[in-house]
Amino acid sequence: MRLERRLEFPDYDALRDFLEQVVDLSEETGIYPNQSFGRTYVNLTLFADDDSGEISAAAEAFAERVDGFAKG
Repeated sequence: MRLERRLEFPDYDALRDFLEQVVDLSEETGIYPNQSFGRTYVNLTLFADDDSGEISAAAEAFAERVDGFAKG
C-alpha cells in the first residue's frame, strides 16, 4: 500500500518553495517521502509500514500537511 501524489507548479521557483516546505516537514516528523521532480512538477510517494503493510497515522498526517502546502 502507498500514497502517491503528483503536483504541478507554474514555475521552478514555486516548485522549489514547495520542496523546501516538504524538507522542513520531513525534518520535523522524520518521514521522508520518495520524490521525483522536474522543472514544474513533483511526484511524492509514501509507502506502507513494513511490519503492518498499512499506511501509518503519522504518514497520513504528513500527507495532509503536504496537501495544505499545495493549496497554499
